[in-house]
Amino acid sequence: MFQDRTPRPKVNFQKMKKIDEDCNYIQKKKNDWINHYAECAIHRINNNLEKSNNNNNLEKSNKSWQDDLVEEIKIMCIKKFIKETSVEEFIKLKNLQNPK
Repeated sequence: MFQDRTPRPKVNFQKMKKIDEDCNYIQKKKNDWINHYAECAIHRINNNLEKSNNNNNLEKSNKSWQDDLVEEIKIMCIKKFIKETSVEEFIKLKNLQNPK
């Protein structure tokens, strides 16, 4: 969906594990990356919103059209959820998220 052409950070070999250090291998399912990318995208737009609210001027280089797209999708989902969810159903869902 996104053809990201942003520069990649340099590899810092000093932060890598030593060759004789144990390294835990975690095998993940084929599509596990999707949830991770979604969380990163939400985190990024939330941080950009905080920066823009604090500085009143978010540098263009820190924000991309992908951020705008993710933010718009988030807003659309929230509006749809609010429109289609009763108060009772919302309370049930909230209680499932925060069990006592």
